Amino acid sequence: MKNEKSFLEHLLIAILIAIGIGLFGAVFVLAAFKDLYAEYVALFVFGSLFLGSIIFYFLYIFFRSIQKLTWLFGGIIVFGSIIVIANCNLDIYFINLFNNTSLPQEYNQYQDIEQSKLQFKNKKMELLLHCDNPLEQYITMNNNLIVGASDCILFNEERITGKIYYKFDSFGTIIAKYKPPKSKEIFFEGYLINVDENYYRSWPLDGDTLKRKIETDNENFNLDAIKQNDFVKKISKKADFLFSTDCYIKFNKSYKKIRKIIFWENNKWNAFYDDRETYQILESKGTVDNRLLTNDSEDRNVLGGHYIENIQYKYFQKTKLERSNYRKEYWDGFLYANIVIDNDTLKIKKALFLDYNGSKEDIKIDGKAVRDSLFKTLENVPYYYYSNPKIQFQLFTYDPFRLYIIKNSVKIR
Repeated sequence: MKNEKSFLEHLLIAILIAIGIGLFGAVFVLAAFKDLYAEYVALFVFGSLFLGSIIFYFLYIFFRSIQKLTWLFGGIIVFGSIIVIANCNLDIYFINLFNNTSLPQEYNQYQDIEQSKLQFKNKKMELLLHCDNPLEQYITMNNNLIVGASDCILFNEERITGKIYYKFDSFGTIIAKYKPPKSKEIFFEGYLINVDENYYRSWPLDGDTLKRKIETDNENFNLDAIKQNDFVKKISKKADFLFSTDCYIKFNKSYKKIRKIIFWENNKWNAFYDDRETYQILESKGTVDNRLLTNDSEDRNVLGGHYIENIQYKYFQKTKLERSNYRKEYWDGFLYANIVIDNDTLKIKKALFLDYNGSKEDIKIDGKAVRDSLFKTLENVPYYYYSNPKIQFQLFTYDPFRLYIIKNSVKIR
């Protein structure tokens, strides 16, 4: 009976202390925070402090009874230190303190890619375009580079708003510009085609900005399903180039969903209106995508990814370990790489982030596989490169919003 009374006495004391501490915490929250949920937070704080105080009280009297209070307070100090270290990133601090950031001497001559102009022994690299939207690139059959840009800066010129196209000759010199109307024009086999308004321009090929009408078939839907099927089969075999797209057109005072097939025949572009409810899949003929950027390293006619032989990743310098708000660690640093062009080696560096724990992507730095996540666009591929034996320059980028051009060296003053 004596032990039971002693326990009840301790419980009463613990409850009174817990109420006092809980009320103090709740009042502090209400005074410090005036938002809509302050009452709920205060209630949560009161409950947490109330239960925590009762538990601590009984732990205290237990360790006091066995004369091991130093264990209790020592444990509290250790636990608190761990919490402080985790929240103040002291572990990150000590890792950085002992991190060796000295750069091997052979990488001292590498140039930062963030510069607008880089001079090498026999080559020079210049930032061609820097835009607010992803760039479009296209090589025509005449070996002209066409670059479509939106809201961009060309070299050191003033900012250009809206859409504009630049044409470069085989030496990388601008020979023409074209600012299209606001209507949507797409690249296809060297032409600018407006599918909705049924016209095209041949400017990328010959510099002519004149609108040319796309001739239409079955625009009034006078062909039945059988005749439409026969027509589609015929043009899919005969046409040199074609593609299709679903669209809505105004018909009999309402909008009708159809498939519009655009095809090249008799030296002009044509359109066929297909309104069948079900139709066969039609494979495109010709170059649909008007960007040279791709992850397909097997395709040589593209700005290839990190497996292309011209790009050699040599070294990643870890300068500082950081921790994000999501408790994810990553290394600040520089990636050192070579761009090999014939007998020339362009040595460049770029500030990048390297995932501390690794990711699903692999690249090779100096021939060794490295688990990485480079926190860039283009699906974690650091650098892209394009060359073509029919043109006298190369293209390079690490960002779909930028494009660099590499030419034979003319000393930059």
